[in-house]
Amino acid sequence: MICKTKYAGSDVIIVTKLTPDFLETEGELRAVYLSLRPCLQSFRGSNIKYLNLFMRPFRNYKPFCHWGIYVSPHFPEQILKSGTDYLPSECLYECSSSFELEVPKCRVNGKKRKPNVGCFEPSCPTKTSARRRVVYIGQTNKSDAEISYIADRIKEYINTHEGYHGLFRNCQHFAIFLLKALCFEGKHPSSTDRICGGILGLLNPNSWNMKREMKKFWEFYEKGKPEDPELLRKAQMAAIAECRTKVRKLDQEKEK
Repeated sequence: MICKTKYAGSDVIIVTKLTPDFLETEGELRAVYLSLRPCLQSFRGSNIKYLNLFMRPFRNYKPFCHWGIYVSPHFPEQILKSGTDYLPSECLYECSSSFELEVPKCRVNGKKRKPNVGCFEPSCPTKTSARRRVVYIGQTNKSDAEISYIADRIKEYINTHEGYHGLFRNCQHFAIFLLKALCFEGKHPSSTDRICGGILGLLNPNSWNMKREMKKFWEFYEKGKPEDPELLRKAQMAAIAECRTKVRKLDQEKEK
């Protein structure tokens, strides 16, 4: 969740990490996981760090986490139902392709800043420790090229529908779109705007009805999808190239 007043309407980008043999993933059956990374602020000031005790029970609460997608040839050791938490081995992270939505750096009060989870970020930086447990969603035989193209179209759909919103059009909604494209019957946790019976969504007209938005997205997807298989293949590879370029730029900015 990112502070609405600062970053609402910002264009989003897709950050990917593809396996070296991503061109050979076509037709391969792979497992789909939802990755979860805590993104609540951690209070670090000497006078306020005790407040972390009150936040600790909520740090790993799924609706308060950053969501991403792992697609991996590594399957759970035992049969799991969709939506089940899973503690994977390290090889899952090494052999998986990952897809996440981020907001690039933008200017806030004249300074170029990377958006984060809220307005307390300057004084209470986010703790970056990762949550090892993932959620098993299901299986897909889509290749990395196909998934990258779908992810790119989801990005375009969000950008053409008022852009980023910290509560109603964020990384969690991107993940839900992509999960439904890969495993339509897969079960996922509730997003932030759907907790407590969806009361936050009911109180805000910007809230998305995901069933309706999924239908509208697929109309948007089919309208822009090239009919020629060769053109579609080129579009898929272009999506991969664009994602890799964005990742390189982000890495360069981090080094600076």
